[in-house]
Amino acid sequence: MRLGRPVLLALLAAVLATAAAVVALTWRDAPPKPPARPATAPAGPKVGDCLDFPSGRPIFIDARVVDCARPHEAELLATYAMPAGPYPGGARLAGLGRDECQRQFRRRFGSEQPIPGGQVVALYPMQFAWEEGDRTMRCAAATAVGATVTGSIAGRAVQARLWTELKVGDCFRTLANVGSSVRLADCGEPHDGQVTRVVPFSGSSYPGERTVRRIADAECSRHNSAVARRAGTPVKGWYTFPGQSNWEYQGERTSVCYVTGRLRTSLVGG
Repeated sequence: MRLGRPVLLALLAAVLATAAAVVALTWRDAPPKPPARPATAPAGPKVGDCLDFPSGRPIFIDARVVDCARPHEAELLATYAMPAGPYPGGARLAGLGRDECQRQFRRRFGSEQPIPGGQVVALYPMQFAWEEGDRTMRCAAATAVGATVTGSIAGRAVQARLWTELKVGDCFRTLANVGSSVRLADCGEPHDGQVTRVVPFSGSSYPGERTVRRIADAECSRHNSAVARRAGTPVKGWYTFPGQSNWEYQGERTSVCYVTGRLRTSLVGG
């Protein structure tokens, strides 16, 4: 997803970086020597547990349950059972877990990244645990690497949204240093922006950046200008549009039109 004119370069860079924001737990180099098989499969963390990853976010055998009231890296938010059968291997489980964990989070929180700027971490069972009968995939929301969060998010409304998850009329606050996400806001309270239009694209093949940008610019300029005329306060019009990599690998098929300013009321709709 990219920003049209005018362009916020820092926001653009952060948005483009979201293609790497969701991580599958695979080893980039040669995998470490497998741990010795224990007598029984270790118990995994439970939904609501907060976690740290001392060895850099590996499989759950190294996840450490910590007090949610203290700074931590992740929280386990969902689990689901994998079908019975031979062990599919870590790479296959990581891919399956990433996709389903994203769906689980979207259903529950309205966003596949409940922690702004964070990651989806799929904690899959190791082979010896699978052979002991553990088919549980564990879905954790994690901060960006090197960051922490304090407090549990399991029992509260998650207001973070990726740009592609926003709907017409949504009001939002921008988040410092988190260009990939915004935080939903009450339109009757001070906020930074509001979505005026979501432009859908069709087709499976990327039509080219020039075409996508031209369509987004025409549609968004029209809607943003109409909102600006009614606003009664200075606003600026902006839009996002999908780049080729986001189109092909993230499935993005929309442009988000929005206005920004010192807003205190809704500028869209009745």
